[in-house]
Amino acid sequence: MFEFPRDSQTEYLFHYTSIDTLINHILPTRQVRLSSFATVNDPKEYKTFILQPWRRDPKKHTETYSFLESEIWPEFKKRLKVMCFVAEPQKSSEELLNYNNRGFVNSPLWHHYADKGEGVCLVFNKAHLIKMFKETFPLKSYHSPVAYKAIAANQQTTLDWAQMDMDAIESIGIEEYVDMHIMNFHKPMFFNKAPEWAYESEYRFIVTSENEFEYLDIKGCLEGIMFGPRANFNDKKRALAIPDRRGFGNPMYKLDFRNCSPKIIYDWKE
Repeated sequence: MFEFPRDSQTEYLFHYTSIDTLINHILPTRQVRLSSFATVNDPKEYKTFILQPWRRDPKKHTETYSFLESEIWPEFKKRLKVMCFVAEPQKSSEELLNYNNRGFVNSPLWHHYADKGEGVCLVFNKAHLIKMFKETFPLKSYHSPVAYKAIAANQQTTLDWAQMDMDAIESIGIEEYVDMHIMNFHKPMFFNKAPEWAYESEYRFIVTSENEFEYLDIKGCLEGIMFGPRANFNDKKRALAIPDRRGFGNPMYKLDFRNCSPKIIYDWKE
C-alpha cells in the first residue's frame, strides 16, 4: 500500500478543512474552491491596502486616497480568487520515521482550519496539482510559496506595487488594469504575509476572474486523507459511503498524539 506519511520522494501540498466541507463538497464534486481574496485571515491582507495614485502630468493629478480605497482596491479583492495549501520543508529520514515537521502534523492548523482537530487534512501530490491548475487556468493564474516579510509603515506609499497609474486606468478601464497590475505585481502583493504567520508554510494558488468562485478539479491529485486527532469514526464511514470514490482519497489514516508525539493510525477502526 502506498503510504504518503513515509514517502521520501514525492512532494506534497496539504489542505486543512472541516469534515462537512470534505463530505458535502470536495469528495462528491472532486473539486476544491478558490474563494475571494477578501476571505483570507491575515488582517494585513484583507484590510485596505494603501495605494498611491500618480499621473505622468502632475497637473492632472486630482485623485485622492479615498477614491482608490472605494473604487480601485475593492476591484482587486473582487477579481482575485485564492486557494491556500501548506507546503513542507525537506524531509529528513528522522522526520519520516517520527512524522515531526510534516505538513499533516501542524497543531495550530488543525485548530484553526480543521475544527480544532475534528476535521481532516487533505494530502495532494504537488506536481499533479500544479499541472491540473495550469491546465484549468492557463491565463491569469499564479502559484508560489508565500514569503513572510514585514513592510514598514513609512514604506507603504513608496512600494512599486502600490503605485496606481491613473492614466492607464482611464485608458483601459479598472477591470483590465487590475488584471494587468496583478500580472505584474502578484508576488509582492499577494504572496507575502506578516512574519507571525510563517508557521503555516503556505503555498498559494490565485486566479484573476470575474466569477464569484472558481473550482479546481483534483481527481488524480489527492493522495490521501488524514483525519484529525479528535475525528469521529462515523465521519470516515460517511466518506467511504460516497459513490465512485475509488482511487480518490485513499488511503485514509488518523492522526493521534502519544506523549505529545505524533502517531499515525493506519488501520483506523471503531
